[in-house]
Amino acid sequence: MSEVSPASLLFVYGTLRLGSHNPHAVFLHSRCRRTGSARMPGRLFRIGSVYGALYEPDSETSVLGDVLELPEPSAQEILGSLDRYEGIGAGLPRPATFRRERVRAIMESGEEVKCWTWIYNLPVKGCSHVRHGDALARE
Repeated sequence: MSEVSPASLLFVYGTLRLGSHNPHAVFLHSRCRRTGSARMPGRLFRIGSVYGALYEPDSETSVLGDVLELPEPSAQEILGSLDRYEGIGAGLPRPATFRRERVRAIMESGEEVKCWTWIYNLPVKGCSHVRHGDALARE
């Protein structure tokens, strides 16, 4: 795996992907450098109007997303802002819908990288499994 600063890479797979019109995605992509597409081992679910992924390191299935390089001077600030967007932080409902954690993603080149991402933190029973793993593809 690439040796990078723990805060420097981010894997986004849903409303924060390039091509999303979400204001948080537009902000994120204006501040970060996209390094390419990648797949995270796991499963993707549709939960109402949003998507949630489960990280399953040994999974045969994967979630498609973008890897972004966060600018070092403001990486923690950006991650904190996105934590709040994802419902994580003091004064927000518990349990949180998502939790931020470091995951392994595989770039199109085959290179493995460690990235921050937000993992769905609630039961998936009743949620729609997106079998192809791509939140931006048409069903």
